[in-house]
Amino acid sequence: MKEVIPCPAVKKAEVDLLTLRGGRIFNGYLANGKITPGFTTESVDGFFPKGVYYGVALRPSGRLFVCSNQGVYYAPQGEEFLKSDSGFTARKPFAFNPTGEESCVVGDAQCLLTATEISRLKPFNGNIYGGVFKNGRLFGIDRDNAYKLRWSSEGGLEFNESIFGAGWVEITAARGEIMELAVYKQKIIVFCKYGLVALSAFGLPENYKLQYIDGAIDEFFPNSVAVAGGKLLFLTRGGLLSFDGVKLEKLEIPLVSEAQNPVCAYGCGDEYFLSAYDKNLEKNVIFVFDILKHAGYVINSETAAFMPRGSVHCINDKRWFTLVKGGEFTYEAAETDFDSKRYKLLKFIRAEGDGAVDVTVDCDGKLSIFGGVKGVYPLHLRGKRFKITVRGRGEVWALSAVAEVCNGI
Repeated sequence: MKEVIPCPAVKKAEVDLLTLRGGRIFNGYLANGKITPGFTTESVDGFFPKGVYYGVALRPSGRLFVCSNQGVYYAPQGEEFLKSDSGFTARKPFAFNPTGEESCVVGDAQCLLTATEISRLKPFNGNIYGGVFKNGRLFGIDRDNAYKLRWSSEGGLEFNESIFGAGWVEITAARGEIMELAVYKQKIIVFCKYGLVALSAFGLPENYKLQYIDGAIDEFFPNSVAVAGGKLLFLTRGGLLSFDGVKLEKLEIPLVSEAQNPVCAYGCGDEYFLSAYDKNLEKNVIFVFDILKHAGYVINSETAAFMPRGSVHCINDKRWFTLVKGGEFTYEAAETDFDSKRYKLLKFIRAEGDGAVDVTVDCDGKLSIFGGVKGVYPLHLRGKRFKITVRGRGEVWALSAVAEVCNGI
Protein backbone atom coordinates (compact mmCIF):
# COMPACT_ATOMS: atom_id res chain seq x y z
CA MET A 1 0.00 0.00 0.00
CA LYS A 2 1.31 3.43 -1.02
CA GLU A 3 2.24 5.81 1.78
CA VAL A 4 0.13 8.97 1.79
CA ILE A 5 2.13 12.11 2.50
CA PRO A 6 -0.06 14.91 3.89
CA CYS A 7 0.05 18.25 2.10
CA PRO A 8 1.72 20.92 4.13
CA ALA A 9 -0.76 23.24 5.78
CA VAL A 10 -1.25 26.57 3.98
CA LYS A 11 -2.54 29.61 5.77
CA LYS A 12 -3.27 33.12 4.64
CA ALA A 13 -1.63 36.10 6.31
CA GLU A 14 -2.62 39.73 5.77
CA VAL A 15 -0.59 42.81 6.65
CA ASP A 16 -1.97 46.34 6.90
CA LEU A 17 0.81 48.30 5.20
CA LEU A 18 -0.39 51.65 6.57
CA THR A 19 0.10 50.59 10.19
CA LEU A 20 3.45 48.80 9.85
CA ARG A 21 5.93 50.57 12.11
CA GLY A 22 9.06 51.86 10.41
CA GLY A 23 7.56 53.04 7.12
CA ARG A 24 8.53 56.34 5.50
CA ILE A 25 6.45 58.80 3.46
CA PHE A 26 7.57 61.55 1.10
CA ASN A 27 5.42 64.43 -0.21
CA GLY A 28 2.36 63.39 1.76
CA TYR A 29 0.89 62.70 5.21
CA LEU A 30 0.17 59.32 6.76
CA ALA A 31 -2.33 60.19 9.48
CA ASN A 32 -5.66 58.94 10.79
CA GLY A 33 -5.31 55.71 8.84
CA LYS A 34 -4.87 57.22 5.39
CA ILE A 35 -2.35 58.80 3.03
CA THR A 36 -2.98 62.39 1.92
CA PRO A 37 -0.82 63.99 -0.79
CA GLY A 38 1.12 67.03 0.40
CA PHE A 39 3.62 69.39 -1.21
CA THR A 40 6.11 68.51 -3.90
CA THR A 41 8.56 70.63 -5.90
CA GLU A 42 8.44 72.28 -9.31
CA SER A 43 11.62 73.62 -10.93
CA VAL A 44 11.85 77.27 -12.02
CA ASP A 45 13.62 78.01 -15.30
CA GLY A 46 16.31 80.67 -15.37
CA PHE A 47 19.74 81.39 -13.94
CA PHE A 48 20.28 81.22 -10.18
CA PRO A 49 23.45 81.61 -8.09
CA LYS A 50 25.24 78.82 -6.22
CA GLY A 51 26.34 78.88 -2.60
CA VAL A 52 23.33 80.81 -1.28
CA TYR A 53 23.47 81.41 2.49
CA TYR A 54 20.61 83.90 2.86
CA GLY A 55 17.41 84.58 0.94
CA VAL A 56 14.28 86.67 1.38
CA ALA A 57 11.28 87.94 -0.59
CA LEU A 58 11.57 91.70 -0.15
CA ARG A 59 8.53 93.79 0.73
CA PRO A 60 6.59 95.37 -0.83
CA SER A 61 8.13 94.64 -4.24
CA GLY A 62 8.14 90.84 -3.90
CA ARG A 63 11.62 90.64 -5.46
CA LEU A 64 13.66 87.65 -4.38
CA PHE A 65 16.97 88.67 -2.81
CA VAL A 66 19.81 86.25 -2.04
CA CYS A 67 23.34 86.49 -0.70
CA SER A 68 25.68 83.83 -2.04
CA ASN A 69 29.35 82.95 -2.30
CA GLN A 70 29.15 84.35 -5.84
CA GLY A 71 27.75 87.71 -4.73
CA VAL A 72 24.38 89.36 -4.18
CA TYR A 73 21.52 88.59 -6.59
CA TYR A 74 17.89 89.56 -7.00
CA ALA A 75 15.01 88.24 -9.09
CA PRO A 76 12.23 90.62 -10.18
CA GLN A 77 8.77 89.16 -10.71
CA GLY A 78 8.88 86.30 -13.20
CA GLU A 79 12.55 86.78 -14.12
CA GLU A 80 15.84 85.00 -13.51
CA PHE A 81 18.34 86.13 -10.89
CA LEU A 82 20.42 89.18 -11.77
CA LYS A 83 23.68 90.13 -10.09
CA SER A 84 23.75 93.31 -8.02
CA ASP A 85 26.71 95.68 -8.22
CA SER A 86 25.86 97.17 -4.82
CA GLY A 87 29.00 95.93 -3.07
CA PHE A 88 26.98 94.36 -0.25
CA THR A 89 29.10 91.58 1.30
CA ALA A 90 27.58 90.82 4.72
CA ARG A 91 27.79 87.24 6.04
CA LYS A 92 24.94 87.55 8.59
CA PRO A 93 22.33 89.64 6.78
CA PHE A 94 18.70 90.23 7.69
CA ALA A 95 15.92 92.25 6.04
CA PHE A 96 13.24 94.55 7.42
CA ASN A 97 10.73 97.02 6.04
CA PRO A 98 10.73 100.30 8.01
CA THR A 99 8.47 102.45 5.83
CA GLY A 100 6.23 100.07 3.90
CA GLU A 101 7.80 101.38 0.69
CA GLU A 102 11.46 100.41 0.90
CA SER A 103 13.10 97.28 2.30
CA CYS A 104 16.45 97.37 4.06
CA VAL A 105 18.94 94.53 4.14
CA VAL A 106 21.44 94.91 6.97
CA GLY A 107 24.60 93.03 7.79
CA ASP A 108 28.00 93.69 9.32
CA ALA A 109 28.56 97.45 8.94
CA GLN A 110 26.46 97.79 5.78
CA CYS A 111 22.86 98.70 5.05
CA LEU A 112 21.40 98.13 1.60
CA LEU A 113 18.31 100.20 0.76
CA THR A 114 16.19 98.54 -1.91
CA ALA A 115 13.61 100.38 -3.97
CA THR A 116 13.35 100.04 -7.76
CA GLU A 117 16.99 98.96 -7.97
CA ILE A 118 19.35 97.33 -5.49
CA SER A 119 22.10 99.92 -5.55
CA ARG A 120 21.92 102.24 -2.56
CA LEU A 121 24.52 101.19 -0.03
CA LYS A 122 25.15 103.14 3.17
CA PRO A 123 27.09 102.60 6.41
CA PHE A 124 25.36 100.96 9.37
CA ASN A 125 26.51 101.51 12.96
CA GLY A 126 24.14 99.10 14.71
CA ASN A 127 26.70 96.37 15.49
CA ILE A 128 23.86 93.82 15.61
CA TYR A 129 22.68 90.68 13.84
CA GLY A 130 19.41 88.74 13.71
CA GLY A 131 17.35 91.93 13.68
CA VAL A 132 13.57 92.43 13.67
CA PHE A 133 11.56 95.64 13.21
CA LYS A 134 8.78 96.59 15.62
CA ASN A 135 7.02 99.82 16.60
CA GLY A 136 9.31 101.97 14.48
CA ARG A 137 12.56 100.59 15.90
CA LEU A 138 15.05 97.93 14.89
CA PHE A 139 15.91 95.32 17.55
CA GLY A 140 18.93 93.05 17.31
CA ILE A 141 21.50 90.88 19.08
CA ASP A 142 24.70 92.68 20.03
CA ARG A 143 27.67 91.31 18.07
CA ASP A 144 30.05 91.73 21.02
CA ASN A 145 27.78 90.56 23.85
CA ALA A 146 25.32 87.77 23.06
CA TYR A 147 23.36 88.47 26.27
CA LYS A 148 22.53 92.04 25.17
CA LEU A 149 19.44 93.01 23.17
CA ARG A 150 19.84 96.38 21.45
CA TRP A 151 17.35 98.70 19.78
CA SER A 152 17.65 101.68 17.49
CA SER A 153 16.23 105.17 17.55
CA GLU A 154 12.96 105.70 15.72
CA GLY A 155 13.32 104.81 12.06
CA GLY A 156 15.63 101.85 12.57
CA LEU A 157 19.09 102.84 11.33
CA GLU A 158 20.64 104.89 14.14
CA PHE A 159 21.98 103.14 17.27
CA ASN A 160 23.79 105.99 18.98
CA GLU A 161 22.43 105.79 22.54
CA SER A 162 22.21 109.55 22.84
CA ILE A 163 19.76 109.82 19.95
CA PHE A 164 15.97 109.38 20.27
CA GLY A 165 15.84 106.52 22.73
CA ALA A 166 18.31 104.04 21.26
CA GLY A 167 19.43 101.63 23.98
CA TRP A 168 19.81 98.08 25.20
CA VAL A 169 18.91 95.54 27.88
CA GLU A 170 20.95 92.59 29.10
CA ILE A 171 19.34 89.17 29.58
CA THR A 172 20.20 87.11 32.65
CA ALA A 173 23.01 84.64 31.99
CA ALA A 174 20.89 81.79 33.40
CA ARG A 175 18.87 81.75 30.14
CA GLY A 176 22.00 81.43 28.03
CA GLU A 177 23.08 83.66 25.17
CA ILE A 178 20.52 85.20 22.81
CA MET A 179 20.35 83.18 19.58
CA GLU A 180 17.37 84.52 17.61
CA LEU A 181 14.56 87.10 17.69
CA ALA A 182 10.99 87.07 16.39
CA VAL A 183 7.93 89.33 16.48
CA TYR A 184 4.86 87.53 17.82
CA LYS A 185 1.59 88.89 19.21
CA GLN A 186 2.92 92.45 19.37
CA LYS A 187 6.01 91.48 21.37
CA ILE A 188 9.67 90.81 20.66
CA ILE A 189 10.33 87.16 21.52
CA VAL A 190 13.92 86.57 22.53
CA PHE A 191 15.13 83.00 21.96
CA CYS A 192 17.92 82.25 24.40
CA LYS A 193 19.81 78.97 24.46
CA TYR A 194 17.81 77.64 27.43
CA GLY A 195 14.64 79.72 27.58
CA LEU A 196 12.40 82.44 26.16
CA VAL A 197 12.09 86.10 27.09
CA ALA A 198 9.35 88.47 25.86
CA LEU A 199 9.90 92.20 25.46
CA SER A 200 6.89 94.53 25.34
CA ALA A 201 8.24 97.52 23.40
CA PHE A 202 5.47 100.11 23.29
CA GLY A 203 5.97 103.82 23.79
CA LEU A 204 9.20 105.21 25.15
CA PRO A 205 12.04 102.78 25.95
CA GLU A 206 11.79 103.58 29.68
CA ASN A 207 8.37 101.91 29.57
CA TYR A 208 9.60 98.69 27.93
CA LYS A 209 8.82 95.54 29.96
CA LEU A 210 10.86 92.33 30.01
CA GLN A 211 9.13 89.05 30.88
CA TYR A 212 10.93 85.74 31.46
CA ILE A 213 8.70 82.94 30.13
CA ASP A 214 8.21 79.99 32.48
CA GLY A 215 9.72 76.71 31.35
CA ALA A 216 13.27 75.70 30.51
CA ILE A 217 14.36 74.72 26.99
CA ASP A 218 16.59 71.76 26.32
CA GLU A 219 18.87 73.83 24.05
CA PHE A 220 17.27 75.99 21.39
CA PHE A 221 18.26 75.31 17.76
CA PRO A 222 18.54 78.57 15.76
CA ASN A 223 17.11 78.99 12.24
CA SER A 224 14.00 77.02 13.22
CA VAL A 225 11.50 79.75 14.22
CA ALA A 226 8.21 80.17 12.33
CA VAL A 227 4.51 80.76 13.04
CA ALA A 228 2.08 77.94 12.16
CA GLY A 229 -1.41 77.31 13.45
CA GLY A 230 -1.29 80.65 15.25
CA LYS A 231 1.61 79.49 17.43
CA LEU A 232 5.31 80.21 17.41
CA LEU A 233 7.17 76.98 16.62
CA PHE A 234 10.85 76.17 17.05
CA LEU A 235 13.15 73.16 17.33
CA THR A 236 15.14 72.21 20.42
CA ARG A 237 17.34 69.30 21.36
CA GLY A 238 14.31 67.86 23.16
CA GLY A 239 11.92 68.19 20.21
CA LEU A 240 9.55 70.63 18.54
CA LEU A 241 8.04 73.24 20.88
CA SER A 242 5.22 75.73 20.45
CA PHE A 243 4.57 79.01 22.25
CA ASP A 244 1.13 80.65 22.29
CA GLY A 245 2.22 83.84 24.02
CA VAL A 246 1.64 82.39 27.49
CA LYS A 247 3.06 78.89 27.80
CA LEU A 248 5.40 76.44 26.11
CA GLU A 249 4.17 73.09 24.82
CA LYS A 250 5.97 70.13 23.29
CA LEU A 251 4.46 68.78 20.05
CA GLU A 252 4.54 64.99 19.83
CA ILE A 253 5.25 64.29 16.16
CA PRO A 254 7.41 61.16 15.61
CA LEU A 255 9.36 62.44 12.59
CA VAL A 256 10.66 65.44 14.56
CA SER A 257 13.36 63.30 16.19
CA GLU A 258 15.11 62.89 12.83
CA ALA A 259 15.61 66.64 12.24
CA GLN A 260 18.97 68.17 13.11
CA ASN A 261 20.97 71.32 12.31
CA PRO A 262 18.16 73.57 10.99
CA VAL A 263 18.92 75.84 8.03
CA CYS A 264 15.66 77.83 7.81
CA ALA A 265 11.96 77.57 8.65
CA TYR A 266 8.62 78.81 7.32
CA GLY A 267 5.01 78.57 8.44
CA CYS A 268 1.81 78.57 6.38
CA GLY A 269 -1.61 77.81 7.86
CA ASP A 270 -1.25 74.81 10.15
CA GLU A 271 1.92 73.58 8.42
CA TYR A 272 5.49 74.14 9.55
CA PHE A 273 8.31 73.76 7.01
CA LEU A 274 11.86 73.10 8.20
CA SER A 275 14.96 72.73 6.06
CA ALA A 276 17.31 70.58 8.12
CA TYR A 277 19.54 67.51 8.19
CA ASP A 278 17.71 64.18 8.29
CA LYS A 279 19.79 61.84 10.42
CA ASN A 280 18.04 58.78 8.96
CA LEU A 281 18.50 59.74 5.29
CA GLU A 282 21.88 61.33 6.12
CA LYS A 283 21.28 64.46 4.04
CA ASN A 284 19.50 67.80 4.13
CA VAL A 285 15.78 67.73 3.27
CA ILE A 286 12.62 69.76 3.86
CA PHE A 287 10.48 68.50 6.74
CA VAL A 288 6.77 69.37 6.71
CA PHE A 289 4.76 69.08 9.94
CA ASP A 290 1.03 69.60 10.40
CA ILE A 291 0.50 70.66 14.00
CA LEU A 292 -3.19 69.70 14.00
CA LYS A 293 -2.71 66.24 12.47
CA HIS A 294 0.43 65.71 14.57
CA ALA A 295 1.97 64.19 11.46
CA GLY A 296 4.86 64.97 9.18
CA TYR A 297 6.65 63.99 6.00
CA VAL A 298 9.77 64.77 4.03
CA ILE A 299 10.27 66.57 0.72
CA ASN A 300 13.41 65.09 -0.76
CA SER A 301 15.08 68.44 -1.53
CA GLU A 302 16.96 70.97 0.55
CA THR A 303 16.77 74.75 0.54
CA ALA A 304 18.91 77.60 1.84
CA ALA A 305 15.84 79.82 2.22
CA PHE A 306 12.05 79.90 2.06
CA MET A 307 10.98 82.94 0.01
CA PRO A 308 7.17 83.35 -0.23
CA ARG A 309 6.14 85.25 -3.35
CA GLY A 310 2.79 83.80 -4.32
CA SER A 311 4.31 80.34 -4.29
CA VAL A 312 7.10 79.59 -1.82
CA HIS A 313 10.42 79.83 -3.68
CA CYS A 314 13.35 77.68 -2.56
CA ILE A 315 16.95 77.43 -3.71
CA ASN A 316 19.98 75.16 -3.37
CA ASP A 317 23.15 74.55 -5.37
CA LYS A 318 21.32 72.33 -7.87
CA ARG A 319 17.85 73.84 -8.23
CA TRP A 320 15.64 76.86 -7.95
CA PHE A 321 12.14 75.56 -7.30
CA THR A 322 8.74 76.28 -5.78
CA LEU A 323 6.63 74.20 -3.41
CA VAL A 324 3.48 72.91 -5.11
CA LYS A 325 0.47 71.36 -3.38
CA GLY A 326 -0.92 68.04 -4.54
CA GLY A 327 1.94 66.28 -6.28
CA GLU A 328 2.90 62.62 -6.22
CA PHE A 329 3.55 61.01 -2.84
CA THR A 330 5.84 58.06 -2.19
CA TYR A 331 5.14 55.70 0.67
CA GLU A 332 7.82 53.15 1.60
CA ALA A 333 6.17 50.59 3.86
CA ALA A 334 8.39 48.82 6.35
CA GLU A 335 9.72 45.43 5.31
CA THR A 336 7.54 42.48 6.31
CA ASP A 337 7.95 38.69 6.49
CA PHE A 338 4.28 38.12 7.43
CA ASP A 339 5.49 36.87 10.83
CA SER A 340 7.11 33.80 9.30
CA LYS A 341 10.69 32.96 8.37
CA ARG A 342 9.51 30.42 5.80
CA TYR A 343 8.90 31.02 2.12
CA LYS A 344 5.51 32.46 1.25
CA LEU A 345 3.57 33.43 -1.86
CA LEU A 346 2.53 37.07 -2.01
CA LYS A 347 -0.90 36.62 -3.58
CA PHE A 348 -2.24 40.14 -3.95
CA ILE A 349 -2.19 43.71 -2.78
CA ARG A 350 -5.30 45.74 -2.03
CA ALA A 351 -5.33 49.50 -2.55
CA GLU A 352 -8.42 51.63 -2.00
CA GLY A 353 -8.45 55.35 -2.61
CA ASP A 354 -9.13 58.24 -4.96
CA GLY A 355 -7.29 56.66 -7.86
CA ALA A 356 -4.86 54.00 -8.97
CA VAL A 357 -1.37 53.75 -7.50
CA ASP A 358 1.91 52.32 -8.75
CA VAL A 359 3.44 49.56 -6.62
CA THR A 360 7.05 48.36 -6.41
CA VAL A 361 7.74 45.12 -4.53
CA ASP A 362 11.25 44.24 -3.36
CA CYS A 363 11.10 40.47 -2.87
CA ASP A 364 14.38 39.25 -1.36
CA GLY A 365 16.24 41.85 -3.42
CA LYS A 366 14.37 41.33 -6.69
CA LEU A 367 12.20 44.26 -7.84
CA SER A 368 8.81 43.92 -9.51
CA ILE A 369 6.79 46.96 -10.65
CA PHE A 370 3.02 47.09 -11.11
CA GLY A 371 1.18 50.11 -12.51
CA GLY A 372 -2.45 51.15 -12.18
CA VAL A 373 -3.17 49.21 -9.00
CA LYS A 374 -6.69 49.77 -7.66
CA GLY A 375 -8.77 47.43 -5.54
CA VAL A 376 -7.52 43.83 -5.29
CA TYR A 377 -4.51 43.30 -7.58
CA PRO A 378 -2.90 39.82 -8.04
CA LEU A 379 0.89 39.56 -7.68
CA HIS A 380 2.03 35.90 -7.15
CA LEU A 381 5.55 36.59 -5.91
CA ARG A 382 7.45 33.92 -3.95
CA GLY A 383 9.97 34.88 -1.29
CA LYS A 384 10.70 35.34 2.38
CA ARG A 385 10.78 39.12 2.89
CA PHE A 386 8.87 41.86 1.10
CA LYS A 387 9.30 45.63 1.01
CA ILE A 388 6.47 47.43 -0.75
CA THR A 389 6.60 51.02 -2.08
CA VAL A 390 3.50 52.84 -3.30
CA ARG A 391 3.28 56.03 -5.39
CA GLY A 392 0.15 58.00 -6.17
CA ARG A 393 -1.57 61.38 -6.44
CA GLY A 394 -4.81 60.83 -4.55
CA GLU A 395 -5.85 59.84 -1.04
CA VAL A 396 -5.32 56.20 -0.06
CA TRP A 397 -7.41 54.94 2.85
CA ALA A 398 -6.72 51.19 2.64
CA LEU A 399 -3.49 49.43 1.72
CA SER A 400 -2.79 45.80 2.57
CA ALA A 401 -0.96 42.74 1.29
CA VAL A 402 -2.03 39.07 1.51
CA ALA A 403 0.33 36.10 1.35
CA GLU A 404 0.03 32.32 1.59
CA VAL A 405 2.40 30.83 4.14
CA CYS A 406 3.15 27.13 3.75
CA ASN A 407 4.15 25.54 7.05
CA GLY A 408 5.92 22.69 5.30
CA ILE A 409 8.33 24.75 3.24
